[in-house]
Amino acid sequence: HRAAPLSEGRVEQDGTLMCAYHAWRFDGQGECVSIPQSADPETQKRIVGNPRACATARPSFVAQGLIWAWGEGGPDALMESMQVEASLVPEMEGTGPSGVAPGETDAETGEPVPWNGGAYRNSWQCRDLPYGW
Repeated sequence: HRAAPLSEGRVEQDGTLMCAYHAWRFDGQGECVSIPQSADPETQKRIVGNPRACATARPSFVAQGLIWAWGEGGPDALMESMQVEASLVPEMEGTGPSGVAPGETDAETGEPVPWNGGAYRNSWQCRDLPYGW
């Protein structure tokens, strides 16, 4: 909201996205659901009901350890995104979100990462990904 990048925010335990600017919270459809600075519940209800308080929701999914987001939002975006197949990279199949090389220890699980025949994610691979979904 207010041109602050929501990518700087975080996903809370309840699944809402909290803006790092004012701590407003948005649900998965981009609707504002919480404004901590509201003077009272009636004011918050009035403000969150305003379409200008909403974020633009875009179709997205997770594959190959990456978040794939459709470039547009709006009522037709979901239908359009479902008609186009994502340009996944076959060499990255089986890659987890950690990007840890096979044989190394995964920091989250503490387990060695087995080699599954796929590539693992590097920062250099991201620039080589196709620009289409």
